[in-house]
Amino acid sequence: MNKFLQDVAFYLLDKYKNDLSEVLVVFPNRRAGLFFQKYLSRQVTKPFFSPEILTISELVYSFSDLKIDEQNSLVFDLWAVFTEITSSNENIDDFFYWGEMLLSDFNDIDKYLVDASRLFKNIESLKEIDYGFDYLSDDQLLFLTSFWRNILEVKNSADKNHFLSSWSKLYPVYSAFKERLKKEGRAYEGMVYRQMVENIEQNDFEWKSRKVILVGF
Repeated sequence: MNKFLQDVAFYLLDKYKNDLSEVLVVFPNRRAGLFFQKYLSRQVTKPFFSPEILTISELVYSFSDLKIDEQNSLVFDLWAVFTEITSSNENIDDFFYWGEMLLSDFNDIDKYLVDASRLFKNIESLKEIDYGFDYLSDDQLLFLTSFWRNILEVKNSADKNHFLSSWSKLYPVYSAFKERLKKEGRAYEGMVYRQMVENIEQNDFEWKSRKVILVGF
């Protein structure tokens, strides 16, 4: 890895003729960036414009003015939103374990740019999967069909009705939770990833004219 980083430093200096002021170099982690800086400094003998060096996480975060909050605080807010929308009287201690899982699901939804309104849609017939989820891969459709078949084929029961009732409220919870965080300038990681993609699609970011070099991915 170190030899590779040394070669990268030599290549960039040669390509940009010691003027790296408009170059942004992105690494998987901070350690790789530190070694790159070391090799870069060894190959120059006079003052030069150094590139900006970021980790991939720092690059993503630079697209957003939201600040990622710590998990316990996020779960507490999710509990407050959930109990308000569902009129549940579940206390925070009972909610916390599956609140962490729900937060993880929301995080994945945004990181993978899933349409949450379609994901949390109630399925009354397996035919709705064919019509409403044509954007999924064959494997994803097979999993989703299997999941809903297990639910729909169960006779009406308290557990089934409770599941369907809870499922139908997850999209309102997801939406209200994100709106609450945005108003406070806070986020979970997936929110920032989704915002990055939205900003790029709208051509709304500060360093459009800069040269971005991704190293080690």
